Parts: sequence; C-alpha cells; structure tokens
Amino acid sequence: GLQHLMVVGDSVRLTQVFRNVISNALKFSYPGTDVIVRTKWLPDRMESIGAELLEELKSSRPMKVAGSLRVDVQDSGPGLPPENLQHLFKEGVQFDANKLQAGGGSGLGLWIAKGIVHLHGGEISAFSRGRDTGATFSVELPVVQYVEQDSNEPHSENLGGCEDPVSEVHIFPFGKLAVQNVLVVDDAATNRKMMCRVLRNIGCKCSEAYDGTECLEIMRGRLQSSLSETVASNCPASDDESVVEAPIDLILMDSEMPIMKGPETVAELRRMGVNCLIFGCTGNVLQSDHDHFTTNGADFVLTKPLSLERLSETLKSFHCVSIGDRIL
Repeated sequence: GLQHLMVVGDSVRLTQVFRNVISNALKFSYPGTDVIVRTKWLPDRMESIGAELLEELKSSRPMKVAGSLRVDVQDSGPGLPPENLQHLFKEGVQFDANKLQAGGGSGLGLWIAKGIVHLHGGEISAFSRGRDTGATFSVELPVVQYVEQDSNEPHSENLGGCEDPVSEVHIFPFGKLAVQNVLVVDDAATNRKMMCRVLRNIGCKCSEAYDGTECLEIMRGRLQSSLSETVASNCPASDDESVVEAPIDLILMDSEMPIMKGPETVAELRRMGVNCLIFGCTGNVLQSDHDHFTTNGADFVLTKPLSLERLSETLKSFHCVSIGDRIL
C-alpha cells in the first residue's frame, strides 16, 4: 500500500528542487489565486531505476521497488506557449524577465533543479496550455518500500495511481550537516574580520562579502561550480582540471547594508535556488525586524553581538553535527 514509501537521496538537494518549483509558482501566480500541490503514487513506473537503488542501498531489511512518486505543482500564472516549454530547463533561460520578474532572477534555478532530479534517477517536466492558462511543474522520483514479511494483508489494487496525498514519504539524507564553509556578509569590515577569525580558529573555511550584491555574485559562482561538478562526475573523464569551489554550508547575513539589505538578499538567494542555512544577523531587537528576515527565507535570526556559543547552539537545533572542528 501507500505506507512506508521511501524516496532515497540527498534531502538538502531535493528540498532545493521543491523550494525552487513552489516558490516559482507562488511568484508567478496572480494575486488572490491558488497554488495547488498534488502527490500521486505510480506503482508501475521507474522499475529499472528502482532496482539500481536497491543495489546501492544494501539494506539489512528486505525491500522492493515500489514505482515512483510524482509531485505536481500547479500555478495560476501567465502560462507558457509550446515553443518556450522545450527550452525551459536550459541554462540561463528566462522568458519576459523584465515583465514577469521585474528584471530579477538568474535563470539558473530550473536548470539546477533538472540536474539534481536526474542525478536521483527522476524526471522534471512542465506543462501549459498556453498564455494565461497557468503552468504545472512535475517532479517524479523513484521510490522503494520495505517488505512487510509478517503481514498477510492482501494487496489493494485500487491504491495504484491514487490521487490522495501519500501518507508517509521518507527522504533519506546522506548524512547530517557538518558546517565547514561559511560565507560572512557584512558591510562593516571589522565585524567580518572578527567573525571570520573566530570561525577559522575552530577549523572553518570562510568567505567574505561586503554587501548583498557581492554575496549574490559569490553564490551564483558556487551554484555554477556545484552543478559543473555534478555533471562532470557523471561524464567520462576529461582533461579539464578547473578548480571546483566547495559549496557554502552556512551564510551569516547582516541586516543593514548599502545597495541591497540582508532580507532582500536572502529572498533573492532563495529565488536562485540557494538552499543552505542562512542566519540573519541584526542589532535590532524588535520582533518585526526578525520576522522580516524569516519571511524572506532566513532560517533563523541571531542578535548582535554574535557569539560562537550562541551560533553553536542554534546550529545544533538544526541537526548540525559540527562546525569546523568543533563537535556539537
């Protein structure tokens, strides 16, 4: 039945995919309209890919291939004509960016999502009937299931293709997060240097950004580097020895900065598909200031002055096992 279906993969990367697809739907839907998310179990799909997953899992408990899980995200936005759909998942593609996104966005989100889904043996697609009809994005991933050896319950045939939400879906992470690479964003050089010195003393690798625009530039480069590494690992060996930068595990984001403030920068990072932990940092104690950060996509807000103890406690609450060389 529908119980104990499991999607096997990297929970952080898959969350990045769904964050991107759902945030796009919310962004492009017209005010006052709905975004609909549906899940559907397809028990006869992706059998060969599921079998490969079982080989890799080597579970001590007996498991079986259980088809696939499809998640459909339907928006009520401007829709897309057929000629645009076939190019939608290519690198840097944007349609009517100035009209639909106020000139924002990088055009990388769906391209990166496609790479992540394909690495998990899945498929991502889009459907639209044309202009002003909305669009539906579908992510389909193979699933496996434990074999209930003691159960004598007959198989219920009418569960196949059920439109009801799946009762339990487990995404197995490859491991809990160890924070190693930190990006510190603050227009005050003294604050940046001090925080980086503290973090490097416990074994972290730190990058620095003066303001939001420099942060976005750095993260666009990291996203490109991460995807290039992903593609290269699945291609035949080549003579390309270009350095691949390590992905950022944590961003510490100041609030009040010139050109682009912290909350606005966080919102743009999430639109780009950045899914690492982002902690806002502010000297403001008003709850409304903290809420402004979190509503734009920050995972948590720390009050200045920052302390390593407070940062460690917060990371532990997010199931991080270490920061640098320090075990949490």
